[in-house]
Amino acid sequence: MILRTKRITSNNSDEIYELNHKIFDGQIIYSIEYIEKICSNNNGYISYIDNEPIGYVFCDISYNHIVQKNVATMMSIGVLEKYRNLKIGKHLTEKICKNIGNDVYLYVREENHGAIQMYKNVGFIEIGKIFNYYKFKTGDENAVAMKKNMNDIIN
Repeated sequence: MILRTKRITSNNSDEIYELNHKIFDGQIIYSIEYIEKICSNNNGYISYIDNEPIGYVFCDISYNHIVQKNVATMMSIGVLEKYRNLKIGKHLTEKICKNIGNDVYLYVREENHGAIQMYKNVGFIEIGKIFNYYKFKTGDENAVAMKKNMNDIIN
């Protein structure tokens, strides 16, 4: 098993779109147009194992409801289920944070305890909660807002 991670380009739009649907079926799905925009701006990474796309992360500038301004936001990160618990999500998170260079923000489902713990392990802190942020067919879910202060990193 060989893990390879590279910056996304416009050539990765279809792979990211397919991964997004496989990983988040019925949850947080992005349009192909939005993913094409993200990929054309090279705002993320995609990981492969033995040339199979297995995970991705991407960022955008987005309005944050807690700090009430536009900030660099990790919009989506996902790893195929059979490759979870191999620290690929952590690898992708660290890679995108180093790439951004500024403070990084994200929202995560309050019930996604594994993801929240992983984010804390790489230096994110909780900065607030937004009630009923996620709208799913199965009901609304709260979001935990998190931030990683890149100025605190010592290289």
